[in-house]
Amino acid sequence: MLQKLAAIALIPAAGYCFMIRFDEAFSLAFNNPNPKEALLVGGLLVTLVTSLVTRRFLYAPFAIAALKHKMDISYLRDFSRAHLVSSSTDLTGKLAVVTGGNSGVGFGAAETMAQLGATVVLGCRSEKRCSAAAATIRGGAKGSVVTMSLDLADYASIAAFAKGLEEHGHVDFLFNNAGFATAPPAPAPLHTKEGLELGLGSMHFGHYYLTRDLMASGLVDPTSRVVNTASGGAFFGTFDASLYSDSDGEGDLRGEKTITAFGQMYSRAKLANVIFSRSLVREHGIPACSMHVGAVATSIWDVPTIVVGDVDVGAVLQAGVDAYTRFIMRNLEQGSRGLIRCALDGGVGGGVYLDGGGNVKSDEQLKAIAPNMVDEKLRIRLEEVSEAFWQRQKN
Repeated sequence: MLQKLAAIALIPAAGYCFMIRFDEAFSLAFNNPNPKEALLVGGLLVTLVTSLVTRRFLYAPFAIAALKHKMDISYLRDFSRAHLVSSSTDLTGKLAVVTGGNSGVGFGAAETMAQLGATVVLGCRSEKRCSAAAATIRGGAKGSVVTMSLDLADYASIAAFAKGLEEHGHVDFLFNNAGFATAPPAPAPLHTKEGLELGLGSMHFGHYYLTRDLMASGLVDPTSRVVNTASGGAFFGTFDASLYSDSDGEGDLRGEKTITAFGQMYSRAKLANVIFSRSLVREHGIPACSMHVGAVATSIWDVPTIVVGDVDVGAVLQAGVDAYTRFIMRNLEQGSRGLIRCALDGGVGGGVYLDGGGNVKSDEQLKAIAPNMVDEKLRIRLEEVSEAFWQRQKN
């Protein structure tokens, strides 16, 4: 009985390790310049698999905890906040713009950039949450923090935001980060003000419009760095064949024909983020990169209030979720390291993609596991369509 209960309890943790953080652990085991660390992580993976296969479940929690600890201290070690703040890195006089900077990894990136002396502009939909986040960041910041309204599902809001940035001058770092991880069920997708499916329309097209507006005004140029928050979900992203059709060249961008589940919507939007980074470099000469930040313990995991009789079941569930996320997930500072590396590491601005282990995935590696991410025909077509949509909004 004890073994059965242990097995049931370990299923989500084991599933998490292999389905969500597999690329981090595998990256540290097989793509690690430190052979001792690679051997240790590989040994922990073998121990975990062996404990599950042989039903020696009591060993599994120790293997999972050790894996998490090792992955967290290894991941982008040189780009931890503590290391950067204690180093000679000084961003005084630099401007960093962070969309969705009021929560999640965007908040973590904004906080680190402000601590390093940069002036940080937070672009958020909610003025209240944006002001609260700015107040928290200012507590430990060397640089100043500015809040501005931004709704990426509305081009008028995007244009006003881009115009408002002119008073702050050149944008040194643009973090195209804002996004969401919940969606209404099909067959009734929500849309942006311009009629695009909300996930792709805000997470890709909204950021495309913003970046191109800033480029048009000269605020973003080849001396800037654009950081696109993607996800390992991009591995599963697809665009329907009609995107390439002469008769329906815009494809199913309204999500009414082929997008039937949230996972498809999210993966497609994150695939577009990866492709956009490549296009910024190849079409516009703007240094950019994208990354999978990993699963991070943020407000995305908040449980809504669920009252049954006199008991707040939601609060009980939240306590369990909080314990689980603390045990197995990255914290906010760890989750934002990939964004900081993309911004500050001069070696990763060539449109590259960083995996959950903080390593650059080569085109050959991506072609083997996620060919859509390096499909040149798709990249060119998505750039053409995105550019046409932007020109249409401008006119």
